[in-house]
Amino acid sequence: MSVYKTGIILIILSWIACLNPYWIIFGGPVFIIGLLIVWLSKIKLKTKLLTTFLPLLLWYPGMLAFFFLASKHMTPETFLIPKDFRGQITLIYNEPCGQTVPKVEGRLIYKIPDNGVMILTNKFETGIIDQEYYFVDNNWNKIEKNTGTYTARL
Repeated sequence: MSVYKTGIILIILSWIACLNPYWIIFGGPVFIIGLLIVWLSKIKLKTKLLTTFLPLLLWYPGMLAFFFLASKHMTPETFLIPKDFRGQITLIYNEPCGQTVPKVEGRLIYKIPDNGVMILTNKFETGIIDQEYYFVDNNWNKIEKNTGTYTARL
C-alpha cells in the first residue's frame, strides 16, 4: 500500500471519529499523523492541500448532520390555544383518566381548554422539538400564529 493511501485511511477514520466532538482528543492526533504521512508522500502539492483542507471544511457540517441524524425526534406538535387565553399551559402526561391527543397529518394536535390544563394518556416524549402554537376561535379555527416565548418545566 502506498504511503499516500495510508495517510488517507488515517484521515478518513479520524474524521469519522471526530464527528463526535468528544472523540477529538483521540481522533485529532490520528488526523495529524495522517496529514503528516500525506505531506511526506510524493504526490502533487494540489492534492496535498486538498487532502488537508477538505476534511477541515467538511467537519463542522458533518458534525451537525451527525447530531441531527443521531438524535431522537419528537412527534411534531401543534397547540391550539383559545384566543383570549392568558397564563400558563400545563400538560399532565401518562394518566389513565386523561384524553388521547389525536394525530392529524403526522402532528399531535393539542386543543388547550380555557383553564390551560390538559390531562393526557399520551406518554411524555423527549428529543428534538417541532412545535407550533396558534390562537383559535370558538370553533377551533386558527386565527393567528403565536410566536411568544415558551418555557418547559419538568
